[in-house]
Amino acid sequence: MTYTVKRTLLFWLTVVCLSVAIATPAFAQMQGSTTYSDSWGDSDYVYGSGVTDSPYNSYNHTFRAVTTMVSPLGRVASYDTGYGSYAVAFVSLSFDDNDLGLYSIDTDHFDYCPIVSQEIFVGHSGAAIKTGRTLLCFNYYDNDPPTHCFYTIQNPCNVTICKKNAEALPKIENVPCWPKVAVKYRWTIENECTCEPNCIRTSFTPLQANETCNCTQFGTP
Repeated sequence: MTYTVKRTLLFWLTVVCLSVAIATPAFAQMQGSTTYSDSWGDSDYVYGSGVTDSPYNSYNHTFRAVTTMVSPLGRVASYDTGYGSYAVAFVSLSFDDNDLGLYSIDTDHFDYCPIVSQEIFVGHSGAAIKTGRTLLCFNYYDNDPPTHCFYTIQNPCNVTICKKNAEALPKIENVPCWPKVAVKYRWTIENECTCEPNCIRTSFTPLQANETCNCTQFGTP
């Protein structure tokens, strides 16, 4: 009899735990997702993250996120948070001009129920981000001594991402503005996003008036 009671009690505790694990994220989803992945980038790195959490944690559950980022050429960054009251996994890969394209971010989300000492897989989420680079060519237009040299874009310039009609570059003291400049940009854009790419100027090269510069784009949105 005692054994049967223990088995029955354990059964109902397990049901409660599983019900909370399933119902809590579903309810929380209406208030804001509690399991998700994200991505972003700057001039030096591509970043990803995965979050597992629940604001309706009445049973002292703990949470875990295992996040992995993979580059177009197969570079990998991965992080496992282990269990805690809030799980956020950050991963990153260096921005590589020879490894451009779609970076995938994938997260497995886990919930640990202390009542029955059981790990529960609560779902998977993903994100993606595209990287690329653009070279623009500019001709000297005007200057604002002693701070900046102003340039307008060279035509034709057949690029679609990070195309700027003008640039203002810092002027070197006692040095005339260069006749032409070639300016490099790195960009990131969330996959299937209609927003503008995040364009970051990374370098510029002074050119003489007779030098050839061709606008070039590496990567597509």
